[in-house]
Amino acid sequence: MDKTLKKMDHEFFASGQHGLTLAEVENCLKKPELIAFLDVRTEEEARYLEFGNVQHIPLEQLPDRIKEVPRNQPVVVFCTSVVRASMAAFYLKAEGITSARTLLANSEKMVRLFTLSLLLPVEVLPHHKIKIVEHERFRLEKLKSYFREMNFNAFGEGGFTTPATAIPLLIKNGTFLLDLRTREEAEALSLPFAKHIPLNELPDRLEELPQEAPVIAFSQGPWRSSVALAYLTAKGFDQVSVIPQGLPEILKMLKPGPLHSAGVRQVDQPLSNSTPNRVPCNC
Repeated sequence: MDKTLKKMDHEFFASGQHGLTLAEVENCLKKPELIAFLDVRTEEEARYLEFGNVQHIPLEQLPDRIKEVPRNQPVVVFCTSVVRASMAAFYLKAEGITSARTLLANSEKMVRLFTLSLLLPVEVLPHHKIKIVEHERFRLEKLKSYFREMNFNAFGEGGFTTPATAIPLLIKNGTFLLDLRTREEAEALSLPFAKHIPLNELPDRLEELPQEAPVIAFSQGPWRSSVALAYLTAKGFDQVSVIPQGLPEILKMLKPGPLHSAGVRQVDQPLSNSTPNRVPCNC
């Protein structure tokens, strides 16, 4: 599992090896190689919305039905939530199914993809090709146990996600926020309120995380934070949640209005005697 995570560097995400968008899947149509779609929604969810010609294995059943997932063709995982789909794709990669990728859209958006005109043989674009590496047997028992508990009631009750709107209050309370972006991304935009540990460095820097306190993970989007949620849970961190909206929505909360409403105090910067009178800025 550590080896799988360490491969997820800046190049991995920049080349799109983690997932496919709806548009990318559509652009791959009418090619000779068929993509296998894996639906990891709960039994209850699938009862109200079914997709034809799709393999349905609820996330909680995935560890016990791993042999049913094809290994000779690309596997695209989708769900009502990209968070769940991302965790499933990470688990499949750790089990040696290296072609697994997340469909970066929820099941509602999947509806327009699954029509007769689109259910045709497709081939993954060349730049999404993942290098096949020799499979190692990872100790995933804790992760498997965690997945088995992720049933309809668990998702209904929530607890594994934190909304981006909570960021100001989290900052005020000193909550441990974990920034999983790559070094290249962090160099372009630094976020001092969070601990920056790139996803692929996480296996070697676990001692920097609090074991007995909440850890809120985020990145550009939900994929990396979801993988971190699954990985850290397998490593014994039981108070991890993710911000599924990602960085764009987080940045909206880093403004005077939301921060002031949460009680974040103004930084003390006394003015010198030579400073002219300032007019309040209505901005």
